[in-house]
Amino acid sequence: MTKRKNYTPAEEEFLLNFFYEEVEEKGITPDFSAEDWLDLHKRAIKGDLTSRQMFIALFKEKVLPQLDKDIWKSIQEKEEN
Repeated sequence: MTKRKNYTPAEEEFLLNFFYEEVEEKGITPDFSAEDWLDLHKRAIKGDLTSRQMFIALFKEKVLPQLDKDIWKSIQEKEEN
């Protein structure tokens, strides 16, 4: 991830909606709200290594398997190459 300072309002709204619809509403991480996900992602892109590692691990373990299976398969294939 590239270090950035802030999201545009549109980016923040998109990410918050994504985390709400794809994670919070589905109960994928019951103790971790959409706002928690967004905050973790913000800290990660600002350069916090622990936040980055946590975000990537949680996203790969909890969120990606719940997304469209074709998307998940494509991501796994890219990692293998």
